[in-house]
Amino acid sequence: MAFLNDASIREALIRRLRSMSKTPRVVLEELRVHNGNAIADVVAINDFAHCYEIKGDNDSILRAVKQSHYYDLVFRRTTLVTTEKHLQRALLLVPTHWGLICARLRNQDVKLSYVRAARNNLGFDKKLAVMTLWKSEMVEVATPLNIKNANKLNREQLSEAIASNFSADDLVKSIGNSLTLRAGLNREISQHVGYM
Repeated sequence: MAFLNDASIREALIRRLRSMSKTPRVVLEELRVHNGNAIADVVAINDFAHCYEIKGDNDSILRAVKQSHYYDLVFRRTTLVTTEKHLQRALLLVPTHWGLICARLRNQDVKLSYVRAARNNLGFDKKLAVMTLWKSEMVEVATPLNIKNANKLNREQLSEAIASNFSADDLVKSIGNSLTLRAGLNREISQHVGYM
């Protein structure tokens, strides 16, 4: 019997996200959140960042449950992508506002099907969401606020100032824009390094 692992599910998920009618502006992998307390497997950014947590056959659903608190603080929406082996347990354990996608192996190909769509969570914390950004990105987001000496503030002070001056909707767009720019910069650097 073949097992579905993180890598094969991740590949199928990213392929699916990139083929959607509303293709994400960027798809990130392994994004550290909440000061490194959790690492989001895949994050798709459109108007906001949507976290996809992947649990293959040999992974623990309980780990996703433990990490759910951190994801809910920094992402408006989260979806668990798991296998038939874990599906029933996931339905019982993961937050009800999380989306669920079931991965199945059919003819050597990973097929993904929605069990339920993700909904906005109520635990979203603007200040902690801002902490997903690097300090330089925070300073850039804070530019329209005209904060005196913003670049001299620490990350905690910057995130507080930004969170208190942005609506949740505007903030998630600014965070999405910053992460999109970061991904583009990382692509440019890796392409440049490849030519050296």
